[in-house]
Amino acid sequence: PYQLLGQALREEPGILLQQTTTAQTSPVIRGFTGQGNVYLLDGVRFNTAAWRSGPSQYLAWIDPAIVDRIEIVRGPTSVQYGSDAMGGVINVLTEQPLFSTGAGARVGGRFDGFMGSADRSGGADGEITVQSEVAAFRAGATTRRVEELRAGGGIDSHAAVTRYLGLPSTILGNRMPDTGFDQSGAYLAGAVRIRDRGRLSTIFVHESQTGVNRYDRMLGGEGLYRSGFDPQALDFTLLRYQQPAA
Repeated sequence: PYQLLGQALREEPGILLQQTTTAQTSPVIRGFTGQGNVYLLDGVRFNTAAWRSGPSQYLAWIDPAIVDRIEIVRGPTSVQYGSDAMGGVINVLTEQPLFSTGAGARVGGRFDGFMGSADRSGGADGEITVQSEVAAFRAGATTRRVEELRAGGGIDSHAAVTRYLGLPSTILGNRMPDTGFDQSGAYLAGAVRIRDRGRLSTIFVHESQTGVNRYDRMLGGEGLYRSGFDPQALDFTLLRYQQPAA
């Protein structure tokens, strides 16, 4: 299973995925990454040109559980999205709550669990939905724990003993140290009918990552004892009113 939303873009034509750590992903579009691309969440800017210029980890903070689909525009789109949209635009569209078509309210929900063997990961997400003809809401929570990743064939070409001494990395174990992390979050989305054709919608997303380390700067990299991003958190709120033209 995908641990991070950006990993879903790995096989997309024209996109490369830079991943410095197991908890970060930064798409490269037309040679641009970081602030050279624009990220949108439901059409609203998620990053700005003032954010870090290098590969950025911010797309990894959006939990896949809330996503309906991802739209990608490759190439410069500065006329529509601003001067920093040089490489392209990634628009993450969340799953919107739907109004019921029958009389009375409907209550439902779902629960999903997942696990992976390569990184001994596991997690779950649950959601409750309430639907009526005039209002609809969905609320949920997610959590995942990712432990140290097992390299392909147990061989880690990044390990210092392999790079500098030509020795197999398995003498240090068959897993890559400092590649685990924890992530959890919650979300709330709602919509209310206003008069005949109006719609007031909102979404709130909170996400938190802990235990994230720059593995590339640890053993085999710059030899640092610790190089982490702890903690990292996202709080995103959107309130929107829509009314189609007559």
